[in-house]
Amino acid sequence: MKEFLWKYRYVIGYAVVALSIRLLYVTFGQTDTYDWNAYRLPIAEQLSQGEMLYRDIPYNHMPIYPYYTGFAYLLFGDSYVALMFPAILGDALIAPLLYVLTKNHWIASLYIVSAVSIQECGNAHWDGLTTLFLLLAISYDDDLRSSIFTAVGICLKQFPAVALVRIFLGWKEVRKLVYTALISLAIVGVFLIYCPREFIGGIMGHPVYAGQGSADTLVGSMAWFVPYWVWAIIFVTMLVISLLTFRASNYRNTVGILVFLVTFMMFVTHKHTEIAFIPFALLLIQRSRYWVLAYLFCQYFIMLRMVHSELANYLFPLTFVIWAALVWENVMIAREAKEAKEGPGDIIRPLDGSSGASPST
Repeated sequence: MKEFLWKYRYVIGYAVVALSIRLLYVTFGQTDTYDWNAYRLPIAEQLSQGEMLYRDIPYNHMPIYPYYTGFAYLLFGDSYVALMFPAILGDALIAPLLYVLTKNHWIASLYIVSAVSIQECGNAHWDGLTTLFLLLAISYDDDLRSSIFTAVGICLKQFPAVALVRIFLGWKEVRKLVYTALISLAIVGVFLIYCPREFIGGIMGHPVYAGQGSADTLVGSMAWFVPYWVWAIIFVTMLVISLLTFRASNYRNTVGILVFLVTFMMFVTHKHTEIAFIPFALLLIQRSRYWVLAYLFCQYFIMLRMVHSELANYLFPLTFVIWAALVWENVMIAREAKEAKEGPGDIIRPLDGSSGASPST
């Protein structure tokens, strides 16, 4: 036991500190939020009474977390900490995972004190938990673990699907797509059987997919500056360029680029989804210390959108600078791999030690 604790002292320490900070925040901070009052608490109460999600309760996200809250409500009532604990824990565990992936104390410590991530734990969102599963999905190259983490992440919230970009690496990667689809269907299959129309209609009716949103949700999206069709052309062009720079040697950085595009640059976004890029900005510190500026940009940009949304528009052009730098890193990572140079290579190496997308490919 002592050997175990000593061997994993940093991992355990980062987890404990990160979780303590987040629990202190949700205990003494502001947790009386719109999402909590409009969705989390009433849905948990309705599910605890035996109603069925989608069929009886309109909902526009995937089902895993609501059903957890329904179970937790039966045991603990309307306790914010109890109902949101997996989300809080998941966000806290990103810090020790970043340390495991990088052995870099600065990277783990910066995530521990990420103001946006801490605040979102008190805003009744579980994007930190979903981001944890996305990071785990790209931390393994073997089919089963990669697919399990991707599928669970998708069934929490849809954006971990970007991990499936690796199917462009070749036919052997299609197995991950098949496994992910089968595991996801096993989770949501009951809704496809009993209430397929309500389930599909609910998911596709989300404002992000429907192209709807208030002025606040459009801030930082350039919707105030250019027509939607122009923005769509820009978005697709950037996506194509990103995929053209995609190689096995820069797989994880490419996932970071796609997360950046999806969370920062879609024409309708929710501010809390942008949390997903923060770990990738920190992982890139291994490539250059200047990536800490992207980390700081995430903090200020998202916080401004929360309290001074009009100012976020003036910061938005910086997202193009970050995108260009991300693509340049992709080119450099692929070039280093081709020339077999020593160096950090892609932003992380796979935890299972395989060489499928490691810097040595």
